[in-house]
Amino acid sequence: MLGGVSAGQHISEVTNASRTLLLNIRTLKWDPALLRFFGFRESILPRLVSTSEVYGNIADGPLKGVPLGGLVGDQQGALIGNKCLGQGQAKCTYGTGAFLLFCTGTDIVYSTHGLLSTVRHRIWCPELVLISLTVGRVSSR
Repeated sequence: MLGGVSAGQHISEVTNASRTLLLNIRTLKWDPALLRFFGFRESILPRLVSTSEVYGNIADGPLKGVPLGGLVGDQQGALIGNKCLGQGQAKCTYGTGAFLLFCTGTDIVYSTHGLLSTVRHRIWCPELVLISLTVGRVSSR
């Protein structure tokens, strides 16, 4: 939408990046140890941005020139869209699988039951990162 790499816009916001398991969710940066382990160069990865900021203007089509100011992963977007914003709230999404996200606030919770801590969203203030625990099952449609 922003013109891609050819327009200098190779970006990913942190909720999507956190699902790659290459993101350090404490620092919100690509994790050098994991990149080495999997054999990735950081230079091939997108620049990380927050969930809510203006990233640029739409490059083509009927909305050309309109600012694009929001990116979020689908499950995390469901939390925002359903007003599951507070610690202790949860949402189950259904689609290619069923995923339960439980809001843990700003705390990273280390599960002993197979749950994954992931970035819920990072809003305007760079210091405010909200975390959720996730469990899911992917369907094989």
